[in-house]
Amino acid sequence: MIHVIITGNLGADAELRSTSGGAVCNFRVAAKDHKGETAWFRCALWGKRGESAAKYMTKGSTVTVVGGLRFTEYQGKPQYEVDASEVAFGGKPKETTGAAAGASDEIPF
Repeated sequence: MIHVIITGNLGADAELRSTSGGAVCNFRVAAKDHKGETAWFRCALWGKRGESAAKYMTKGSTVTVVGGLRFTEYQGKPQYEVDASEVAFGGKPKETTGAAAGASDEIPF
């Protein structure tokens, strides 16, 4: 498996689901490559980590994701999926202001 570190912004609020394998937090990250082109990554964070992280993962927030990368294809287009082992938060969406904006976004997992 290929291991990656991706830093980008969330394309939507994270979704927390329950499955037969336990809780899973699904989220999409948009990251720019060295040419300035955007690549989208579908990510999953399982278990208690996913449950804890979901409430902090809102559209536009910056995250860094570490995990295993899988390549799939949908309708002839490449898809990038990351099975996340770690997630770190880098900031709130730009439109957030006020007292909450000064709070730390680092969540220890």
